[in-house]
Amino acid sequence: MKFKMQNTILLYIIPCVILLFSISSYKLIPFAVPDGLDFNNIYSYERCDKVLSQKKFSGDIYLATGTDCGDAMGRGYVYPPLLYLTLTPFKYFKTFPSALLAWRIIIITSLLICIFLFLGSLKSFLLTLPITVLMFLQFPMLFALERGNNDILLIILWTLSFVSYNKKYYKLCGFLAMSSVFMKVYPLFPFSMLLAGILISAIINFKHGIKDKLALNFIKGSILAFVVNMLIFPKFWYSFLVKISGFASMALNLSFLNHSIQDIFEKRSVAMLSYIIAMTIWIIYYRYAKSDNSKKVFFAGVLSISTFYSNVTYDYNLITTYPLIIVIFCSLIEQFKTKQFVVLLFILIGIFGNRLYFEHSSQAILKLRFALQFISLIMIALIDLPYKRLSNIFKMYKYDLKLKLQGQS
Repeated sequence: MKFKMQNTILLYIIPCVILLFSISSYKLIPFAVPDGLDFNNIYSYERCDKVLSQKKFSGDIYLATGTDCGDAMGRGYVYPPLLYLTLTPFKYFKTFPSALLAWRIIIITSLLICIFLFLGSLKSFLLTLPITVLMFLQFPMLFALERGNNDILLIILWTLSFVSYNKKYYKLCGFLAMSSVFMKVYPLFPFSMLLAGILISAIINFKHGIKDKLALNFIKGSILAFVVNMLIFPKFWYSFLVKISGFASMALNLSFLNHSIQDIFEKRSVAMLSYIIAMTIWIIYYRYAKSDNSKKVFFAGVLSISTFYSNVTYDYNLITTYPLIIVIFCSLIEQFKTKQFVVLLFILIGIFGNRLYFEHSSQAILKLRFALQFISLIMIALIDLPYKRLSNIFKMYKYDLKLKLQGQS
């Protein structure tokens, strides 16, 4: 790994200044009662009385109420069945504070491990560690820890899916990627982009007489994950879908605490179109970007935009952007590129920019902030596309179409 000392001020000093300047955002974290409010919901239902559960709602946690299971705010259980099963060991913690402490340790250590796996080497991890540490002191991470957020589970699955892909274990990659959708609903977006990229590549390769086992194995793994999850929780899925449909209809007030692109546009259809365009860009990136770390950037990139379409999304979800930021920072250490560095700075400002300046901002300023976050995450893909090659491919298809039309006439 080559590292030029003259780039030190750009690669370390400027991002560090931005992050240090933004740490005070923690003052705006809406500390809830009890501490770890989101995890309290999970812990309460994990420890729900089994006798009561069987008698009153036949063991279906989605039919229970917060009063039944002791949720601090009387909330129902809204997380998928796979998440419920995954966190079952926490029912053995006798007190909520001890369970919450253990969960917070898991969040921190797991995210560090995921970043290490994305980078792929100890040297890269150590070189990026100063930025990583400062990112862990930012609003999204501290907010996630305060609430006991569970997005780390899907980050783990998606990271392991990337590692499997990298090692060419495509069935396992498909299994883990599909499992992340069952862990939390919004990974459906990155899964769809990955599946689309794989299928498009397979079709193009087939037309050129190239056999592509990647797509077939990935689909096999995905189907297996789907079947396994449906068989393990046969009675839960209908209840969960009914419960989540009501949750999905909720809408948050525009504020410095959330980042949905649906808040940028007055019409939901425009937000949907914008997100489809973003997905398309990342799919094109998967197929045509050929840099050494393009697949690493793709996996981290589609994860980073996964929470932006939902109308119920808080900024603790932005920990899903952490792997991409560190991957880009590491790539700049390996080879400094001005455009990539500028986009990285925009990402840092958009994701971590001091929220004290947005606390009483107008709706226009808040929408501008959301747009900066979303667009900068897409720009990572746009600036790395081989436009000359894409232009030649477009000309070739245009020429082929012209020949077909002439033949028909």
